[in-house]
Amino acid sequence: MGPMTAAPADKAYLLSELLKQVSRSFYLTLRALPIGLREPVSVAYLLARAADTVADTDLLPHHKRLRYIERIQQGLDQPKDPEFSNSLQELIRDTTAADTDQSPHNNGNSEGETQLLAHLQQVYTLFDSLPEADRQKVATVVQTLTSGMVLDLNTFQIQAHNISCLQTAKDLDRYTYLVAGCVGDFWTRISIAHYSALNRWSEQHYVRLGVNYGKALQLTNILRDVPEDLRLGRCYLPQDQLNTYGLSSQQLLHTENSNSAQPLLRHWLSIALSWYRDGQTYCLDIPKSCFRLRLASVLPLSIGLATLEKLALKQNWLDSTSPVKVSRRWVYMLLLFAPFLVSSNRLLHWWFTLLYQKADAACRCKSET
Repeated sequence: MGPMTAAPADKAYLLSELLKQVSRSFYLTLRALPIGLREPVSVAYLLARAADTVADTDLLPHHKRLRYIERIQQGLDQPKDPEFSNSLQELIRDTTAADTDQSPHNNGNSEGETQLLAHLQQVYTLFDSLPEADRQKVATVVQTLTSGMVLDLNTFQIQAHNISCLQTAKDLDRYTYLVAGCVGDFWTRISIAHYSALNRWSEQHYVRLGVNYGKALQLTNILRDVPEDLRLGRCYLPQDQLNTYGLSSQQLLHTENSNSAQPLLRHWLSIALSWYRDGQTYCLDIPKSCFRLRLASVLPLSIGLATLEKLALKQNWLDSTSPVKVSRRWVYMLLLFAPFLVSSNRLLHWWFTLLYQKADAACRCKSET
């Protein structure tokens, strides 16, 4: 049996309107990619986003989330299996039925997430229609991302008045790879496959840089979301590091402990900055002839470094009422000037140097206060 074929209307909806609803700021990156690369990367994103929706939903008990993530993984090998199609229908029924529960603890899914789950079979049809080489790369990255979700679910089984922590710095490093670093690996391999201009790249070298780039973005998110995650019973900052700095996860719940937690924050900010250095090298080494790929790679790195600077400058890191966020105006200005930046090695190097120095200075300023 040959690959399934998505109807043009389905494909257009999935890769435009639906993708925009569920991908938030990453949609800017996806839209910047050339069409030949945009489709497999977007399909990978939609599959991973569907699994992430299942992992995060309050609509399903823990054991069902794990079961459905396993089904999503199995579908990568057998997307046309009738049993798999039945399991997708079961997933839709379960989440739809649970969504009618009006209990005060039921947060539900967003409209975009609900539509994504409802159209998941069509996403698998798109996946199955990809060229074999692209399909294998998409399957590998989605398998890795979903294994990170399973790790997350098994590590942070929410219990009342209890916060679970990752245990070691090595655990955090592995986690950042599973949920983001592997995207840098995927992005590099599929870009080399699609761009003859990247034939000179050493795949091993640039995969390493891409992995660190992805880990930098994820570590930034983790540091930014510490106050919110703690209130959900999750502490991604490892227990061994908390012990080193004389802290406990319970202490991190209290805003007044922000000052005493600064050495811990600085430690991880410095690691994120070192990984961003690799991300800068990665972006600068993309040839100017690969304009859209370069643009798509520069946008998240720019936003990530700007977020890291704001995080370093925040007075009360542990305050959950004032989340760190780059302004929409700043993002619009970036989108306006990014095409000029990526068309010049000198301008792009200046831009990255500016962002890095501002973030580094903010971290140093925090260290001295």
